Amino acid sequence: MTFIAYLEQRMLTLDDILFLPIFMREEGDKIGLSTLPSKEYRPFGFIYMTQDEIKEEFYTISVQPVVIPIIYNRFDDELETLEQWLNKEVYKFHISELDESLGGFYGRDHEANCLLDEAKSIIDWKTNPKYS
Repeated sequence: MTFIAYLEQRMLTLDDILFLPIFMREEGDKIGLSTLPSKEYRPFGFIYMTQDEIKEEFYTISVQPVVIPIIYNRFDDELETLEQWLNKEVYKFHISELDESLGGFYGRDHEANCLLDEAKSIIDWKTNPKYS
């Protein structure tokens, strides 16, 4: 099915959405996603947001030019999260001594994804006599 046919099924046109193409690269067991074409990447699909969704989220009656780069940056962030999920880079921790666990941390940088901060916070909270 073409992207246009997909939109038509949802009673949308290209004028109703902001969209970017998605390109994919497979290298071994790793998958890369991008909104920019290159020799290593092949066309994969599209990411989009409707004008109505944008207006609702930004509390406007029309899509203002100032929000367009924000939406495109969000698309890149969404693809980064999807890429991490596809590459099984979603983590959780379990502190058996405290019978506590938490998951849903995307990406291998555990400081950037706050996994370490959350683990420390739970340890501090559970070992503080004030809360025991």
